Amino acid sequence: MLAAAAAILEPWLYMNLPRVVEQRLNALLNVRLDQALNAAVDQQLGPEIRKQIAVLGEKLETVLNERVAVSLREKLEPAVIQQIAAVEERIERGLNAAVA
Repeated sequence: MLAAAAAILEPWLYMNLPRVVEQRLNALLNVRLDQALNAAVDQQLGPEIRKQIAVLGEKLETVLNERVAVSLREKLEPAVIQQIAAVEERIERGLNAAVA
């Protein structure tokens, strides 16, 4: 019975075992290679990437602050001037009514 099982298993192992081993080894090798590459990239490029992100953040902050300032001048300033003019007009009318 052992000989019969060996007669069936040996040809199958001979045909399939190298492929199965190669697939598993390739998968393990790919994982290890990815880990090694990621670690190398993190060590070498990580500080530079963080520096570039910080520079971009500063530029973005500057641009946004400028745009907010321009927007306030363009939109808020006319509204404030209009409100001040309305208050001055009411004060003037109140003074004229008090004097008359």
